[in-house]
Amino acid sequence: MIQPAELDVDRVRAGFPALTEEVAYFDGPGGSQLPSGVGEAIAGTNCSGIANRGSVTVAERRADTVVVGAREAVADLLGCDPVRPLDDPADLRPGSHAGRAVEPA
Repeated sequence: MIQPAELDVDRVRAGFPALTEEVAYFDGPGGSQLPSGVGEAIAGTNCSGIANRGSVTVAERRADTVVVGAREAVADLLGCDPVRPLDDPADLRPGSHAGRAVEPA
């Protein structure tokens, strides 16, 4: 029988800088309280040279790499294949892709 892993609550909370303010947030971490790694990844992507997805320029290839990487990460988390195409390939908003990023296995 598989035993559940122990959840290190202090370690999880340490990844959310907003929680050091000693106030209660009741809206969930849907954008107002991000783990520092997520904020750093978003800032790094937004501050890099990026464009619409494609294969001609470095910026296009970088955008494609970001989208493919996000699909693979979500698919890994959900245990499915990252195969579903985007409704609008020019739409680079990360939140808009999350729900469409994967096809259930």
